[in-house]
Amino acid sequence: VILQKREFFYTRYGTNIRRNAVACLVQLSKSNAKAKSNPRVWIVNTHFGSNSGEEQYRQSLELADFIRTLRGDNGGTTTTSATVTGVSLCGDLNSLPHFRSIQTLESIGLRDVWKVCGMGYGCTFP
Repeated sequence: VILQKREFFYTRYGTNIRRNAVACLVQLSKSNAKAKSNPRVWIVNTHFGSNSGEEQYRQSLELADFIRTLRGDNGGTTTTSATVTGVSLCGDLNSLPHFRSIQTLESIGLRDVWKVCGMGYGCTFP
């Protein structure tokens, strides 16, 4: 069940296309009978620009702030960290694993599932 939808627009970088992130707060079914409530997870999707590493880095800083707000880390008013089980970020980040944009997102606690369970090179573009 989708409980909320939020959209965030990144600051335009140069004359490039205006990019955004869309987040849905989803209530999942209970994973087991002992759970007190159904978990709530933010699913975030985005598409970073592809013109320079600086563009992705700036967008990652803005996305990190947006995700902190969703989790309640920045004094967000729609949810609190007590009511949200986690955040799942999906999308095309146009970034290699060693880019500052990826390091920025990992610094707020996001984990690259490719590093955990993937095989191969693991980048988001060829």
